Amino acid sequence: MLSFLNREKSQNPEESLPNSQLDINKENLISLTEIPSSVVLKTFLFPIIITLAFIFLALVNQGFKTILATQKIEQVNLISSLQKIEGKKSLILETDKKIKFYQNFLQSKKSLAGNADFIIDHINPGLTLNSAEIRSNNFSISVTGKNIYLFTQLIMQYLEGNKVEQVSIASADYAPGGEGFTVVLKGVLK
Repeated sequence: MLSFLNREKSQNPEESLPNSQLDINKENLISLTEIPSSVVLKTFLFPIIITLAFIFLALVNQGFKTILATQKIEQVNLISSLQKIEGKKSLILETDKKIKFYQNFLQSKKSLAGNADFIIDHINPGLTLNSAEIRSNNFSISVTGKNIYLFTQLIMQYLEGNKVEQVSIASADYAPGGEGFTVVLKGVLK
């Protein structure tokens, strides 16, 4: 009975057991701690790992959806900008054509003005200009004069001036009423 009381007084249950029984219990404790760790992994940690994996995959999926949505918005914005640029490009090309046309026009106007000045300035004071048609590569003029020598002199001045390649008399009329000759000259410009 005394040993029974001693057992109750003892705080530690291992102290009250005999040594052989204590060794068996320690072995059982070691083996019991090993078994529950694998069971804990299978029953407790495995569902947590699977749940975390699903959460991770859901977050990655949501991230990809967000990235794709952002890329789609950027693509729509890029297409819109490209359409604006395309509209500006056609406007620029149209303006470029107008500028080139105007430059060509000015160039031909300068050469035409130079040719017109040459053709008109060489008309002798004894001749009267009735009409003139001057283009970039040819001309036609109608002049009236009393002296036939003035027409010959005009043709020679045109040919010596290095702007006219050839001159021909298209028609010549004589008006006996005092006006003299009316001659139409046609020429090719250089």
